[in-house]
Amino acid sequence: MSKKFLVYHYSESTGEYLRSGLDANVNPKHPGQPLIPRFATTIEPPVPGENLIPVWVKTGVKPNDGSWELKWDYRKNIYYNKETKEEVKLELGVEPNESLTVLKPEDSQLWDDDKWVTPFEVLKELKLNEINALKWSKVDGGTEINGMYINTDADAQRLANGAVTQCLIDPSYSCDWKMTDGNFIKLNSTMIIGIAVAIRTHIQGCFDKEAELVTLVKAAETPEDLDEIVWE
Repeated sequence: MSKKFLVYHYSESTGEYLRSGLDANVNPKHPGQPLIPRFATTIEPPVPGENLIPVWVKTGVKPNDGSWELKWDYRKNIYYNKETKEEVKLELGVEPNESLTVLKPEDSQLWDDDKWVTPFEVLKELKLNEINALKWSKVDGGTEINGMYINTDADAQRLANGAVTQCLIDPSYSCDWKMTDGNFIKLNSTMIIGIAVAIRTHIQGCFDKEAELVTLVKAAETPEDLDEIVWE
């Protein structure tokens, strides 16, 4: 079996150390010396450190013309620019500086000392959006009248308004009204108008509650003040 020599392989593109192996045959022109493959060297690389890897820096045309250098390697990490919030990926040999952080920001946040924070005015806007969404959920959530649970969504409003119009045209009008449980009850004009009033009262109550909470949000001075504003 012919002798094999230990060589250390490095990346063609970056020079970073890849692996070692008995991959070099005897050089037929120079017996006793290795025939070093491309992108390899017989020079042993240094021991890697924390975020430091061996990189071959070639200085000549011969395989061993060069040396190993320990270079920073933060390529596995994703960083964010503290000023622009843009995602940044570092190249081999580049160390992160103070303008970068591994903490991922949200769209509305700004960097403050050592963390991302949401500006207070943005917190207020988010709170107002939350209240508005909850209002519409309450509007469509139904209400109770005389022990009967009735729908209050847009379709129920439209049907109630139409029925009231018919009652005004014909005070003797009556109809079978479908309840939320799927059952039908007979309603006369007085009961129909009562349901329509109950729906309208429920909806206005939701808007009145929203107005109350919006006033509190606008008067809030701290994030803690906003946390205390809840729909009850």
